[in-house]
Amino acid sequence: MTDEPNGRPNDRSIARQNRLRDALRENLKRRKSQSRGRTAVVEHDAAGPGPVGPNSVCPADPKPDETT
Repeated sequence: MTDEPNGRPNDRSIARQNRLRDALRENLKRRKSQSRGRTAVVEHDAAGPGPVGPNSVCPADPKPDETT
């Protein structure tokens, strides 16, 4: 290492730390925003009509006895 122990950090390392801090802060904000968006979608889907699952039927789906 070129830095002396307990030495004062140089401008380059301070600038790097500042960039990393800012990048981490922006990443956290973005992730929180995405999480809030997903939560809103899940709550909206939970309040929607009818069950959702592999056995549920969508009104736009053809009836099982209809063939194309």
